Amino acid sequence: MKKITLFMNTEAFKYLVFGVLTTVVYYLFMSCSLVLLGTISGRASLSEGIGQIISIIFAFYTNKKWVFEHKSTHVWFDFFNFAAGRLIFMGLAILLKWWFGDVHPEFLMRIFHLNFNQTMLLFSLMIQVLNIILNYFYSKFLVFRKKK
Repeated sequence: MKKITLFMNTEAFKYLVFGVLTTVVYYLFMSCSLVLLGTISGRASLSEGIGQIISIIFAFYTNKKWVFEHKSTHVWFDFFNFAAGRLIFMGLAILLKWWFGDVHPEFLMRIFHLNFNQTMLLFSLMIQVLNIILNYFYSKFLVFRKKK
């Protein structure tokens, strides 16, 4: 039990918890906007952008305050540095969603044997798992690094 308690207090565990919560925030806004946008052209990439932007703001706050416990008076600098890394991945995610959601949705739909919305939700989950891993290292070593 003591080992579990020790693990739950590690930075990696906190990052995982808030990474999952960030994914929930992302999914909530991405899926709601996907439904609200109906059948308009570009709905997959637009809903991806909405979900990513809101989840970036949520992730910055939680990572700064609770995960890395970063004490900095340069909040805007930290945010822009954090957002820069996230925006690179967001651009890649939007590009992937555009290619596999707006241009060639039948490709993934055939692989997963799901309808369009289900396929986009599953594909989004795959993107978010990779996002959590890459952004942990970016945040730990570039944005919220400990000063010596």
